[in-house]
Amino acid sequence: MGIWLWRHIVPGVSAIGLAAIVLLISDLPRRSSSDASKSQPPQVVMLQMSSQSIMDEAAVKVIAGLAEAGFVTDQKSADQSGKGRAIVLTRLNAENDMATANAMATEVVGGRYDLIITLSTPCLQAVANANKRDQVRHVFGLVSDPTVAGVGVGSGPMDHPPYMVGIGTLPPAEKSFELAKQINPALKRVGVVWNPAEVNSEIATKVARTTCQKLGIELLEANAENTASVREAAVSLIAREIDALWIGGDITALSAADVLIQLGNQAHIPVFTCMPGNAAKGALFDVGANYSVVGHQVGKLAARVLAGEEPAKIPWEVAIPPKLFLNKGVIGNLKGEWKFPKQLLDQADVIIDPAAKEPLKTTLTRPGCSRPVCRGCSIDRVCG
Repeated sequence: MGIWLWRHIVPGVSAIGLAAIVLLISDLPRRSSSDASKSQPPQVVMLQMSSQSIMDEAAVKVIAGLAEAGFVTDQKSADQSGKGRAIVLTRLNAENDMATANAMATEVVGGRYDLIITLSTPCLQAVANANKRDQVRHVFGLVSDPTVAGVGVGSGPMDHPPYMVGIGTLPPAEKSFELAKQINPALKRVGVVWNPAEVNSEIATKVARTTCQKLGIELLEANAENTASVREAAVSLIAREIDALWIGGDITALSAADVLIQLGNQAHIPVFTCMPGNAAKGALFDVGANYSVVGHQVGKLAARVLAGEEPAKIPWEVAIPPKLFLNKGVIGNLKGEWKFPKQLLDQADVIIDPAAKEPLKTTLTRPGCSRPVCRGCSIDRVCG
């Protein structure tokens, strides 16, 4: 009986013990890695869609928001202050190429990142599609309407995937047309170049259609699938004798804003937008959200997640801090009756008036402020 037990039971027990030892040994690296990760700076990656001023400035403010909450990108600063915690921040830019954005999203989701921050609707969609297994926590911003982006965000503040949270910022398309009509009551025909592949652009264009119908404006549309085709689309619209060009929340058109403004100048018609940053380039006016403020809010939200709050327990938000830029230097080159009413000038956050100072300078003003700044400087750095 003793021999039988030895031959039949002991080998089984030995096998179980051996298996346990193997599992224990194989788990050691994971434990060591896990323990080490607690002492390592969190790995954060920020993905933006293109090199536009509003995205660049928002990205800078995201970093500022993180720092204000105690997460700094400089280990030395963290050590000196004794209060901050260093993070390793990787910045990526898809340069307005969706295939690149998708490739980057796949790469970062598969990487060892503690948090992904995305700026723009296309980047939100790219990362959400790659992150369907909830592998990485995700904070989004500079998104027109996340509820129609197809990423699982609903209308309720807590209706979002458990690993994702962020801020929606709908461009005020309706307000931009109301202001254009206020500046030129005779406005009848407006052209828009937009990319149907961009959900954010489709949202703004639909609002523009409804608003134009209400205001008695004919909206003429031309599609552009990439920045290279924006010029041709705009030329086709100008040939149809439009009174102005409008840029909505379309990243493709915004990336070619200089081209649209140049064509508008040649045709003596204005370009107006619902996205800040273009009046300084020569647009007649911008009315939209202050994306620097939004970026700061995104940074503070990302810091909450890094600090240990679960995204599932944080409501997603809507933030549209308003900002109005007027460019008085454009008026003199326009055909038609374009004029800024005094009431509108009083409401403006920033007024660009090249004639007010010496050449190569632009005066940016808001009530109680009148300081010159070189054209290449950031407006927000002076008046924001």
